[in-house]
Parts: sequence; structure tokens; C-alpha cells
Amino acid sequence: METREDVTRLIDEDNDNEVSEREANVVVALEEENLLLKEKKRRKKPSGLTVVIAGGVVFMIGVGIGLVVDILVGLPERDYHGAVAADSENCSLIGTDMIKRGGSAVDSAIAVLLCIGVIHGQSSGLGGGGFMIVRDAKGNAEAFDFRTTAPAAASPDMFRDNRHLALAGGLAVAVPGELKVMSEAHKKYGKLPWRDLFQPSIILARDGFTVNRALAHAINISFDKFLSPRMKEVYGRNGFPLQEDDTVYRKQLAKTLFTLANNSSSFYDGDIANSIIEEISDGGGIMTLDDLKNYTVNIQPPLEGRFRGSTVLGVPPPGSGAVLISILNIMDGYNDITNDATTYHRLVESFKFAYAQRSHLGDPFDQSVRDEVEQLIINMTSPAVADELRSLITPNETHDPSYYGHAFDLEEIPGTTHVSVYGPDGDAVAVTSSVNTYFGAKLMTRTGIVLNNDMDDFSSPNITNYFGLPPAKNNFIIPGKRPQSSQSPTIIISKKPNSKKDYVRLIVGAAGGTMITTSTAQVILYALGMGESVTAAVERRRIHNQLIPDRTLIEDGFSDNIKCQLIEMHHNVEPANSTIAVVQAVMATYPSDAAYRSDADIQLSAQSDSRKGGNASVV
Repeated sequence: METREDVTRLIDEDNDNEVSEREANVVVALEEENLLLKEKKRRKKPSGLTVVIAGGVVFMIGVGIGLVVDILVGLPERDYHGAVAADSENCSLIGTDMIKRGGSAVDSAIAVLLCIGVIHGQSSGLGGGGFMIVRDAKGNAEAFDFRTTAPAAASPDMFRDNRHLALAGGLAVAVPGELKVMSEAHKKYGKLPWRDLFQPSIILARDGFTVNRALAHAINISFDKFLSPRMKEVYGRNGFPLQEDDTVYRKQLAKTLFTLANNSSSFYDGDIANSIIEEISDGGGIMTLDDLKNYTVNIQPPLEGRFRGSTVLGVPPPGSGAVLISILNIMDGYNDITNDATTYHRLVESFKFAYAQRSHLGDPFDQSVRDEVEQLIINMTSPAVADELRSLITPNETHDPSYYGHAFDLEEIPGTTHVSVYGPDGDAVAVTSSVNTYFGAKLMTRTGIVLNNDMDDFSSPNITNYFGLPPAKNNFIIPGKRPQSSQSPTIIISKKPNSKKDYVRLIVGAAGGTMITTSTAQVILYALGMGESVTAAVERRRIHNQLIPDRTLIEDGFSDNIKCQLIEMHHNVEPANSTIAVVQAVMATYPSDAAYRSDADIQLSAQSDSRKGGNASVV
């Protein structure tokens, strides 16, 4: 099949009335898929439903996407077992479709990230960055740091006392890393051809997709802040923001994806790179082509911790794997983890101790803070230090923030996505990516890329937050440095029952700013500490405290008895005004008789958080 020529024509065709039979088939497949998705949303279904491509409407949707991929890629489907949890059902299905075609967990994750970058441009995309953990079928694990970096011309006081410059416009943009990590990870772990991973997203971007509730919310609160006229054209109609169930077309992004499918280097040194620098320069920014050319992905061993006899793999700084491990280390010392006020009190206390330490973290790239950060990581991942902190948790009382250690400013960022993938050979990927706040710097290049505003994640010497907290000196801007992040993609490794053989038990991560780490920890706690299913663990109501401000946020659904007891312990309990993060997770279990069956098959379940309306897919 002439795949590349077909896609070129699909993108560049000017006369929509003169379509070939093949293009018509593609469009019909997508239209049928969208109709089925709308019908599925209309019908009532139990909360927390896990999608399994096995029959009924979901199978028909899978066939719709599968038809598109077959038309473009021409690969046979195979009987592979895997699971994907993303915050978009379309993207989860695209991910498992890659697995069915013999793709690795990395192949699936790349295809899903590309899809989410199209559908949820408010959260992630080629203009952002993040963290990824990969564990291959042989048990080797690596952490990929593709966090955005400060340009070479950046300086600690570049925003002076004007934080708005760090939120919107050219100065707010840090050098993006998402495309680079896709390329690096694919070279090491990919099985399918690179260009095949792009084809479903090219079609979605060109032929349009339906605005869901999450995207509609982000558009409505951001529309008046868009600095790029082309961004208003994409996400608006006749000068007004698009609403839920409207259709979005990202045709310029479709052309960009096609270019990158055939030449990934053009993002960092070519026309796409030029378009990025043009947009940033026009917006008053300082990034150069050399900044893009010099961007590198940092690959390191993941941090390791233990919880309930399993190994926890987390991301090193500037990610928050150490914060997550610190929380779990403290909670691992309690044998009576149940759904009661005592457990939630202990959990909040562990949050406070962990977040006091978090505010001292920074990117070890910065020589001035490297020794301090490395020692802090040793302490935060140490079971002995966790024992000491646990001994400071009083049974029936919380304390003033100063009790837990000095804290610095922490930023909250809503524009993030997480993907969990369980591959066909037991390989796994946990990846979190972000453009920072909704739609990043509110700029879109002429090539359709939404640019991040990650420079706001740094601390600035002259800017104190609303609560009077001083800036974190370890997170000050220097050229080439990466800002501190709450992102915590996590993979948990267990032993097969009565066996020395390791297997991936849980892949989990979240989106939601400073609530990412506490929410990821809670899902792990519920699943492995309370023995809940992945659906129950993700959907259970959550609690959050980040030390400053000293308030314990609680989602609707907690019993009045638990809330009253926490108040009696002097927690400043407040209802959460919005959801406490959005979690995507995949869990693997063995049947109860697995210890006696050498041929026992692993059982996969996946859950996309209903808080954002996504659905997972298992094949």
C-alpha cells in the first residue's frame, strides 16, 4: 500500500468534493466512530467502567479506529495482550490497536501521547515535556527526563516582579522535549515503524474530533487569554469559544505530524523549529534555534522504594518520585490501613512531611544545589528516615506547618496528562507530559503546536506567593536547568505468587499540579494497602494537603464521621472545589491458583479516571 502518498493527499487535498474511494472510507470510519462514541455517552453506565475490547459498542468503536489504521498502515492484527489507560477513550483505543499489531509498550505510549496532543491540546503535546519510566520484558528499567529546559539566555531575575510574563507570551516558553523523548525511546524499545505511530493522530487532526467536557471547560476559561489569533481560530467559531460536542479541526498540526512521521529531526532543526522560534520571538521570547538543537533527554536509573513487599520505581529530580516514595515509606510502617479517619490522618501527616522536603528539591543539573539535592533524595527514599518521621506523627493531632520543616513556594498546574501502558510481553510504560497551565503560554505556532509556559514552574527571587512563602532558591532559573515538577509516573514490581519471578503489578500516574503526587500515592495505597481493584482505587474519593496552604481538601463522598474526626484532630478540612487530580492506572494480577499453574495467564485491568471522562482499553 502507498501509505505515505495516501496520507499526503489526505492532508493536502484542497477540493473536498473530489475525494477518492479510500479517503471516503477513512472519513466514513471516523464519522461512524464519532456517532458511536456519542451514543455510548448518551447511555447510562456504571461509574468507573473499564473498557475491554471484547464485544458490543466498544468493539465497534475499536473496529472503527482499527479500520482507519488498517487503511493507512496495512498491518495485520495479532492476538496480543495489553492495556492502556489514557484520559481520552479514542487515544486508549489507538494505544491498544498498536499492541494488537505487535507494537511494544513504548510504541503504544507514543501513539497515545500523539493522540492526546491532538485531542487535549490544553494539557499536553509536542510543545511540552515531562517524565517517562520504561521497564522492558527482561526487567530492565530506565527513567527518561524530557522535562522542558530554560533557554541559554534565561536568568534568575528575567521576570523581575511580574509573574504574568512567566505565564503567557514568549518569555514563558521553555525548550520542549516531548518529540525528542518519543524518538529516543522508539530507537531503544520500538517495534513498529516510526511513521505508523503517527497515522491515527494525523487523521484525527485533519478530519476533526468532538469537543469533550474537559476540553470545553479548558477552552471556556482560557479563550479570552489566547495570544495567538490562530489559536482562537482553532478553538473558536465566529469569535466565540467552542462548546461541548462541537468539532475541532487541527489541520496545520496534521501537516506537522505528517512531516515528523517522516523526519523527526525537523522539530529541532528545520521548518518546524523555525516556526517555534518565530512564534516565541514575536511574543517577546528569548529562545533560539540553538536552544532547540541542543536539547537532550536525560536517561537515568529510576529511584527505587518499597511498599507492601513490592518495588516502587519513580522518577528522579526534578520529578517527584522521591516525594512519592517518602509518602509510601511512611505509610508502609502501618499495618492497619483501612478506610477510617486514623488512616487519613496518618496519610495527611505523611503528605506534610514529604512536601516540606519537596520544597528543597531542584534539578541536579544546577551545580550549586547538586550535593544538597542528592543527599535529600537519599533521605527521602530511606526507610530509616521514614521511621523517624513516622515517630513524629502524633495519634490524634496535626500541627502547624513549621512542625514539618521549612517550606518554600509550590505552584499548581492543571495542564497535564498521564498514560499507563502494559505491553504484550510484560513491558510497561508510565509517562506524564504537560504544557503546564491550560494551553501553556497561550501561543500556537503556524505549524499548529501549542507552546508550554513551563518557565513559570521555576522560582523567581523577587516573587513571593499569595501565602507569603518565599521562592525556593534550589528552583531558581539558570540556563539549561529544568524546573521542579510534581509529575510522578510510577511502575510497581511484585513477585508472582510463590515464585521468584518479577512482574509489573501496577502502572500509575496522574495529572493535576501539586495534587499529582498525593493522588498517585493514594491509588497505590488503596490498591496494594487495602487490596482494592484498580477501578475502585482510581475512583475512590481523595484527600490532599501540601503543607502550604495548611488546608486538607476532601472530595465529595467522604463520610461525615471521617470529616468530623479529622476536624477534631485540628485538620483544616475544606471541600475540594474541583477534582483532586486525574489518575490513569493499569493493574496486573494472577488468578488465585497461579502458584500451582506454571501456565497461568496474567489478568489485566485498567482504569481511566472518570473525573476527566476518559476510558481505558484492554485487549
